[in-house]
Amino acid sequence: MPALADLLGVRSSKGRYYQEYRHSTHDLERTLMAVNALSWVLAEAPADARYLVDQTLPVIAGLLGSSVVLLVSDHPALGGRRMCLSSQPATGPQDPELAEHLVQAAEQLVATSPSAGLRRLLPERGCQLLLVPLPRSGRGQGYVVAALPMDHGADTTDLAILGTLANQLAGAVESCQRLTESEASRQAADDALRAADVHASALARRNELLRQARYDLAAAREAQVLADERQRIARDLHDSVAQQVLSIGMQVEWCRTSSNEPELVTRLGEVKELARTTVDRIRQAIYELSGTDELHQGGLVPALRRLSEQHRGRGLDVDVEVTGDGPRLPGPVERALFMTAKEALFNIAVHAEASRASVHLSRSATVVQLSISDDGLGRAEVLRSSLRTAQHDCAGGHHRGLVNVEERLLQVAGRLSISDVARRGVRLEAVVPVQDA
Repeated sequence: MPALADLLGVRSSKGRYYQEYRHSTHDLERTLMAVNALSWVLAEAPADARYLVDQTLPVIAGLLGSSVVLLVSDHPALGGRRMCLSSQPATGPQDPELAEHLVQAAEQLVATSPSAGLRRLLPERGCQLLLVPLPRSGRGQGYVVAALPMDHGADTTDLAILGTLANQLAGAVESCQRLTESEASRQAADDALRAADVHASALARRNELLRQARYDLAAAREAQVLADERQRIARDLHDSVAQQVLSIGMQVEWCRTSSNEPELVTRLGEVKELARTTVDRIRQAIYELSGTDELHQGGLVPALRRLSEQHRGRGLDVDVEVTGDGPRLPGPVERALFMTAKEALFNIAVHAEASRASVHLSRSATVVQLSISDDGLGRAEVLRSSLRTAQHDCAGGHHRGLVNVEERLLQVAGRLSISDVARRGVRLEAVVPVQDA
């Protein structure tokens, strides 16, 4: 740093004035050098209070020409009551007991020390003591004490320099503590935020599970109500309507056999046939109403396996194969496919004279496909022709089951196809579009 006198170019013919000016300039230069040196240390030191103190005290000792500089403080950033030492080799050999003696002497003076600090001679130790209290920040108290040689000629400037540096050091220590606490608070806030995110995700999953459970419960209740109503209608049809129509048919048959008029016998025969087809249609309705309960015990696949076991016990060997996976299909789709399989296997068992049948259910992300094939005597062209005929005229009730199957599939945007098997038999295939959740 250039001398202040060189910068100002001040001269005086009066020796006393010039000597005082040179002394003031020297004190000012020392102060500026001290502040500048400590500023560099504080700027380059990391945010660690103990490291900061250990690096600063040697700088203070060098600026003051002190053999020992102590900092005693119970600030939390320094871990409680802490003493930091710094020796200056240029001042002579070190005295290992000097630091302890300085602390004892400082403890006696610190209570009466003014805010600007004080100077005391320690002839028994051959040094003089400079002591300045640290500013009270609400986080503990302390002081800085420096030991200078007796012939040093310490004055108020040295005390002011020590006080200025001590204030800067105390401020830096407090800043380190606040930075540490701020980082801890930020880390705690981050941890709390992450914990809140985890908790929110868990709540969202639980809410989704609860929503799905409510949906499933509502669907189960609806299915149960529908099943009970179907069973009630089936019972009523069987116990009342079907029985009454059968009674009408029996009465018509008695009248027909008892009459000798040809025209009346012919008319009564038509009435008897109408009663018979009506009973067949009522039984078909009862069969379909009762069959939907099968789906309530686990869904479509278990229902198909139970259906195959029922036919296997009646002499028809039925294999069930399932490929693909996904969530359970909507109720209307499951009912349409199940009734397709049920009608097809019923027709195979009654009309095809088959010994084996296979049911294959395949599932993809966009469609579900159900095929039922047999080794019987049926012909696809005959069944297709009968289906076309039944779509326009079902007066006799024949092939009404195929018409019902096609109508159910159309209600769920599906389609029905009938084809021949390579060797012999017929394959009935239903394809329904789905969208996996």
